[in-house]
Amino acid sequence: MFYFLTLLILIFGIVCYLVGTETISKEVRTNWSPQDIEMLQEQLANQKQVGQLLLLIFSFILIYNIT
Repeated sequence: MFYFLTLLILIFGIVCYLVGTETISKEVRTNWSPQDIEMLQEQLANQKQVGQLLLLIFSFILIYNIT
């Protein structure tokens, strides 16, 4: 069970980080309002930070289990 949760943290961390690093396409920038684009950029930044946090937690778990 512990390994499953650890693997789940790793997968969610990678997915969140990759989603957070996506760029907004030119089509979206031309069709959406500036407020919507700003909100989307904030959500992507938050998603990236969540991914980084999950990967950091995974690394602490990994270090703790190796030692």
